[in-house]
Amino acid sequence: SAGYATVTAIRAIVEQDDTGTSMYIVGEGLLEVKIRNEKGQELDVGRLEAGDFFGEMSLLTGAPRSATVTCVSTALIAEINREAMSDLLSNNPEVAEVLSRAMAERALKNDAKREDSLAGDGDKLESEAGLMLARLKSFFRLG
Repeated sequence: SAGYATVTAIRAIVEQDDTGTSMYIVGEGLLEVKIRNEKGQELDVGRLEAGDFFGEMSLLTGAPRSATVTCVSTALIAEINREAMSDLLSNNPEVAEVLSRAMAERALKNDAKREDSLAGDGDKLESEAGLMLARLKSFFRLG
């Protein structure tokens, strides 16, 4: 089941390295995404607005949160838990592929930002998306 919450500005929704069992969809508002590199520096990696989602990596693979997401303005956010996602994936297996590709793109972009390099290797994206799909299927015990 999805729950909806209005979140006020300057509140972190998720913190990098925390464990998480849900993902979020932004209904309205503006959020910022930051990652901390090995030197402890916080790097701005993007903004999220209505229609964007985040937190999928933790929900879908059990990995710790890869970034900190904070409200810039008051936001309306829907939270999707593991049970709801399991039902969705069981009934719509193609969603796993779409989410795996999105996770791979985001992971490569964040890695490139962390290492101050360029992302964009198509073969690397396909390989990463395949790994993400395998982790997702294993985590949710999909055939």
